[in-house]
Amino acid sequence: MITNTESTSQIIKRRFDPIIKKVESIQSNIEWTERAIDYFGTTLKPHEAGYILYNGEMLDFYGEYVDQRRLDHAEIQQIFTEEEIEKSKKYRYNGTIQLFQTEANASRINSAQYGGYVHMAIYDTQLITIEQLKTLEYIINYDTKKHITYDILNDDSRVIRYGEAISVENLINKLYIYVQH
Repeated sequence: MITNTESTSQIIKRRFDPIIKKVESIQSNIEWTERAIDYFGTTLKPHEAGYILYNGEMLDFYGEYVDQRRLDHAEIQQIFTEEEIEKSKKYRYNGTIQLFQTEANASRINSAQYGGYVHMAIYDTQLITIEQLKTLEYIINYDTKKHITYDILNDDSRVIRYGEAISVENLINKLYIYVQH
């Protein structure tokens, strides 16, 4: 119901702003993801990956060495424009990493080839997609059974929650509990 204090355009804006923001976010995810894939490529080997993208693909960070991730996560800045590098400086720590993760909705990962874990770092402003969870399940079962260690970071890249999970379902439950509190 329209009240005297709220115009029709204000009502439309209030109702559709969240939808517009979601569409803009998805467009940003796609743009950043395409740029990253064009530059780095993708891999099916978890121990060569640096990030799990929103669509579940893993960015290939093996560098010149096969079967091992050799590039640092900060190498993602190779896809940035000068303006984006400037924008990343607003973050106190890990500027380019944080900007990429939040704009592309990508999760940073480390998965040792023969280690018993996969480590995932996400920012508390990110959403984990079903495709990312499927890839995480794939990583856990890739060559040996692994467990998950995780960090949830705040805007200052400080760890505000960390833990371990024995399965993707266990991780989902822990993240759900975190979000609820």
